[in-house]
Amino acid sequence: MRFLEIDALHIRDHLPDGSCSFVAFNHHINDIVQTILHENAGKRTEDGDWFAMVPEMIRLVHQARETCEMETTVRRRFVEIVASCCAVLKSGGAMGFNNAVTPLLIRHGYTEELLGSFIALAGRWISEDIDSLQVERLHGFDEKWWLFVRKV
Repeated sequence: MRFLEIDALHIRDHLPDGSCSFVAFNHHINDIVQTILHENAGKRTEDGDWFAMVPEMIRLVHQARETCEMETTVRRRFVEIVASCCAVLKSGGAMGFNNAVTPLLIRHGYTEELLGSFIALAGRWISEDIDSLQVERLHGFDEKWWLFVRKV
């Protein structure tokens, strides 16, 4: 098991293609979305305190939901990141995503409804845009908060 604290878009710089059985995104869909929007606004998360930036990033998420930005810019970049991770999966390997509501995220401006929408959004984008990944339902995992995909 290896934990990589890197931009997942560049995972192939650290792992060879076909070398992983499982790639995990623990509470990362909203982080990926808000980072994409933050960078689109000309800012970098590496330039400061993540927690100080979170309220502004969440504001950008709310704003993007009201425009077509989620389906255009965010979707394209999100799919690029997942496709990059797909490349390091073995055939038959899987990716798992989860999301949750935490008091901290609510205090910073997320709503339970918005946090609960990220898994379905990611699943739709992956299903529609990455042919080599297939969404799988696993008994006992609430589909609102968990997403699993398998490389075919």
